[in-house]
Amino acid sequence: MEFNQMKQIMTIAKTGNISKAAEELFMSQSALSHALLKEEAQLEVKLFDRSSYPMKLTFAGQKYIEMAEGIQKLYRNFEKICWDINQDRAGKIQIGIPYHRAAQIIAPVLREFKKSYPGIELEFVTENVNILYDQMDKEKIDFCIQVHLENDLRFDYLPLLYEEMFFLAPEGMVQERHLESPGRISLESLGDFPLILHEEGSGSRKFLEHLSQTHQITLKTEMAIPNNQLILSLVGQGIGCTILSENVLRYGVLDSTTECFSITPGGIGWEVSAIRKKNLQGSKCELFLLELIQKHLQLYQKINLDIYPKFS
Repeated sequence: MEFNQMKQIMTIAKTGNISKAAEELFMSQSALSHALLKEEAQLEVKLFDRSSYPMKLTFAGQKYIEMAEGIQKLYRNFEKICWDINQDRAGKIQIGIPYHRAAQIIAPVLREFKKSYPGIELEFVTENVNILYDQMDKEKIDFCIQVHLENDLRFDYLPLLYEEMFFLAPEGMVQERHLESPGRISLESLGDFPLILHEEGSGSRKFLEHLSQTHQITLKTEMAIPNNQLILSLVGQGIGCTILSENVLRYGVLDSTTECFSITPGGIGWEVSAIRKKNLQGSKCELFLLELIQKHLQLYQKINLDIYPKFS
């Protein structure tokens, strides 16, 4: 088995179609079919069930892909070791980061990183949380900067920042009875307001689910919106209230009439972490980049926040 053949068969498995795989690999369909037949002949097993559409892996094919993914992981770790040996003169780091957090992190650290590692290319993948986790699990990205909302045993978590969450409401909607002290709304009052939230499965929705379950609060979702700025605009127009992170407020545009409140006397928040797949080797330049990000985020660090979810 050769690396090129392994890549070809993994692409067929991904697409379920020799024609699509050939197009992705920039080769002819006949050449790819021949390569697959040659590999099956050498192994004396069928790797795909051709009677189904899309093509499905046989049991032998499943084992082949598991083995190939393991080899890719070992080779990727070896590449990173070679980067260190060569003093990180060349290479690429792929970083997953949500859209709304990119401005907070990328620009401030990029220049300083390039001074120390001019030959290392940084590729930033800005996607939603579910896509980032999927790409990290498949080792298409090296690590991601994301909110720590669950303990997934596939990954390791490095805490970077405790970030406060705020309650935003149209002017005059929050009454004195809702407040624990000036500028601070009580947890129990959150269930009194119509909320404009992110779609289900998003990081902020998962955070609020943990919060409501912990304190047995029933939240009233008025509508689900996928865009932070649209949520802020709707709050400004008096449509409803919302709960968003300090980072979103720092880079978003708030209506001048929108009122902003901390939640409870001490404030509540979540943990932003660097998340990496377990046992994936980190090069010196990756560790240096993480140190820069952590140092930069400390400028926004909040202490004494009540952090959710709570992990034992």
